Amino acid sequence: MSFIIKYLVILIFSILITYISLLLGNKINILDNPSSEKIHDAPVPRTGGIALFVAFLASNILFSNVLSVYELSFLFFIFLLGLIDDLISVPQSLKLAIEIILSLILFIVYPFHFIGIYVLDILFAIFYLVGSINSFNIIDGMDGLAA
Repeated sequence: MSFIIKYLVILIFSILITYISLLLGNKINILDNPSSEKIHDAPVPRTGGIALFVAFLASNILFSNVLSVYELSFLFFIFLLGLIDDLISVPQSLKLAIEIILSLILFIVYPFHFIGIYVLDILFAIFYLVGSINSFNIIDGMDGLAA
């Protein structure tokens, strides 16, 4: 299958799964209500992460499992943390601690070296992964901008 066809399949699938997840969010009342800190003025579904994760998994499968089982497991647990946070609002300090622990576990089972000094590699990896997670979370908070 050509890359163009694969991309089109993923695009159509992403649009469909996004629509379904938004309907689901409205139906089961998983909504983000407007406040002074928000840019939206009406309640919006908080289920966009489901669509993003499912579409990401589908593209990984369609493009021959680009990520390892370790990376996919890490992403799944980060997704799960985000989903739980959307449902029950996890304290920020607990989210940060979980992100650091998951990043450390990923580094231990799937080491990647940036600097060449083990301790600095661990610190850099944790900083990079936790920073990426939270940057993505900030961007996604802007009415689905991450999608």
